[in-house]
Amino acid sequence: MIGGEGTAKETLDALAGDWNATFKKYGRGQ
Repeated sequence: MIGGEGTAKETLDALAGDWNATFKKYGRGQ
């Protein structure tokens, strides 16, 4: 995980976006 000012939240947001896309792809959108 990349550390830094603001990057932690940005990374989490990016991961959340990837997970949401994955769930939608498999019909399991949150």
